Amino acid sequence: MIEAAAIISAIIGHWDDFIIIMLLLIFNVTIDLWQSQKASSALAALKKGMAPQANALRDGKYQTIDAATPVPGDIIKIRLRLTPGYTKNGSEACFFQPVFD
Repeated sequence: MIEAAAIISAIIGHWDDFIIIMLLLIFNVTIDLWQSQKASSALAALKKGMAPQANALRDGKYQTIDAATPVPGDIIKIRLRLTPGYTKNGSEACFFQPVFD
């Protein structure tokens, strides 16, 4: 919609408005690309930390299976690891991180 405002401003000759709108559009695109890059990096880091395999109780015994293919009835063996960390305001906190054995 803001693109339409830029086009209309250019057509009627309001060049000051056109320049401001175009600068805002360029700024918006730049921020969007930067946020997309950060999100992609965060997703890659999360995928790297995921366990590719898990131990599941299937047919009465634990088996190593692909973590992407559990079936109903599988019981996945996990343990929680307490990880120290810090919150945004700098106070210390602890987080539980699942570890798939």
